[in-house]
Amino acid sequence: MVSTMIAILVGLICFTAEWIHTKRIKRLASLSFGPEAKARKWTAFVPLVRSLAFVSLTWGLLVLMDYQQVALGDEILEEEIPAEKVEHVLIILDVSPSMYLKDAGVAGDLQRKVRAREVLESMMERIKDPHVKYSVVATFTDALPVLIDSSDEAVIANILDLPMDQAFTPGKTDLLKGVEKAFEVAKPWRPNSCTFLLISDGDSTSEIGMPEAPNSLKEFLVAGVGSSQGLFIDGHQSRQDTLSLKRIAKRLRGQYQDVNQKHLSTQVLGDLAGEHEDGTKGFTLREWALLACFLGSLILALLPYILIKFALDHKEKTNKLRDLYASRSTT
Repeated sequence: MVSTMIAILVGLICFTAEWIHTKRIKRLASLSFGPEAKARKWTAFVPLVRSLAFVSLTWGLLVLMDYQQVALGDEILEEEIPAEKVEHVLIILDVSPSMYLKDAGVAGDLQRKVRAREVLESMMERIKDPHVKYSVVATFTDALPVLIDSSDEAVIANILDLPMDQAFTPGKTDLLKGVEKAFEVAKPWRPNSCTFLLISDGDSTSEIGMPEAPNSLKEFLVAGVGSSQGLFIDGHQSRQDTLSLKRIAKRLRGQYQDVNQKHLSTQVLGDLAGEHEDGTKGFTLREWALLACFLGSLILALLPYILIKFALDHKEKTNKLRDLYASRSTT
């Protein structure tokens, strides 16, 4: 709102200056361009166009300033986000040994954990809202919070490379322990502010004892990795347990998607990825600001050239056309 008001004020000042300038050049036009020169009609709109260009450029720069991070040495100081504006994404990541099996990706030659990282990185690339903060809960036989409320995507990517299964006692995977721990972490957050993403192959998970969801739950997404054929590990054939993952999603009124070969769809991510109700992806405020800066600066850069080349209607050109038509009529 402040950015808009300042931009409008700049526009009014520019238009006033343009109006004063227009009145002055009318007196000197014949001296500058000759008595036979006359400005074309479209030039009357130039003051308004130039003023709007300044409004666009000012608004865009002010909005981008809100997104700027101030670097001091090796530290990055981020603007504090008000608690009522923070949107949370809590990732429940299966780190069991079966996630090391290589049957993921289009060619089926990726480890499931590597495929999980690709899916999460693709998701973060499409989430442009600066108010989003990420948390990670690792789950195997138990669950441990690894990261709480970070907006640094590089930190999250590095965490995904860690051998987090070494932090747990070997045994059977229990995804509900991860869900329970995630709900515990998200309990203090404001209502309807957290999107949960469980990414797992669903292998050997229990479905008994679903924890109660906190008020902060906005959406619960379940992403499945691993092929339907699976690979042998720990005395059994490990494959993506689609039925178990779908049941978890259904019990939490969420959505399931197989991401073994495809990424999470933008439609599933919804408003986190700038998704509108009609299913089309919209610009974020930052992208609108970049577009406003581009258009405003482009207009301001091109206007002088256009005015020099095309603004004047010289009587000499008119006389040449008149003589041309006269010669054709006589012939």
